[in-house]
Amino acid sequence: MLVLGRGGNQLGPNASADYFTTEMLKQLRKSGYQTVIMNTNPNAGSLTATLTDKQIIDPVQLGDIMNVIAIEHPVKIFVPGNRHYLTRELRQRNYAISILPPDQEKRSELLNDHANIGLDLFVTEGHIVPILASDLRSDQGIATTLDQITLMRTPATLTDQQLTAIIAHAKDYLGAHKRTGMVQMLYTTNGQQAPQFAGVRPTRLTTIAYLNKVTGINWVRMLVRQALGEIDEDLIAKLAVDIRSDRRSQVRGTFPFKQLQLPDQLGLTTQEVGARISFETL
Repeated sequence: MLVLGRGGNQLGPNASADYFTTEMLKQLRKSGYQTVIMNTNPNAGSLTATLTDKQIIDPVQLGDIMNVIAIEHPVKIFVPGNRHYLTRELRQRNYAISILPPDQEKRSELLNDHANIGLDLFVTEGHIVPILASDLRSDQGIATTLDQITLMRTPATLTDQQLTAIIAHAKDYLGAHKRTGMVQMLYTTNGQQAPQFAGVRPTRLTTIAYLNKVTGINWVRMLVRQALGEIDEDLIAKLAVDIRSDRRSQVRGTFPFKQLQLPDQLGLTTQEVGARISFETL
């Protein structure tokens, strides 16, 4: 297997992507495959020698990738996240590719660019498993546009009736609009009105890293097993995720604005330089 790293930038979302990539490599090895990792940054955790059979430090660009393919002859190429140009060009050359999370080509299907509730789910051929419902906020606590949502807090501030309605809607929607892997259903509510559907998007790599820590289930490895055809549907049917947990957790993006003397700057997801996860018991 050839795994494509996320390149030289190690800040924010790309740091999450490198964590995601290392977990991919661990599961591929556990499944019995030899792996080659290709990345630009020699300091990336995914280039740790014990994780893979071969490490290639080269630009993750189309020509360089094709050179590696010509030498290594991988049976499949794994790509973490949405590298649309690369995956499109490689597929046109008839290479077998798995993008994780899957369905990145569908991207987001949004009714508007505002949401303050997110429900993450794991979807297989036979099952739709709700994972967590979260409040979505901006760095300054204001629920604004999706590119300004840099804080997730669970459990979401929903009544049991509202949460049940969201889960039922999500399952109906995903049953009719088939996706696979991990998706985030988006909703808006002011706390009193019934939640309104706002759209669906592939779960972000940063969010998946957060879900790993909160649930104790390694969703990255689940995605790899799904891509390899190793998912046990009987096991998925028994999978119990405590979506109504009594433990509060949150992940908050961190930004360089204080150091840059821009304390009032509202952070965007593209400007995150890291994130912090915290827990407390309700």
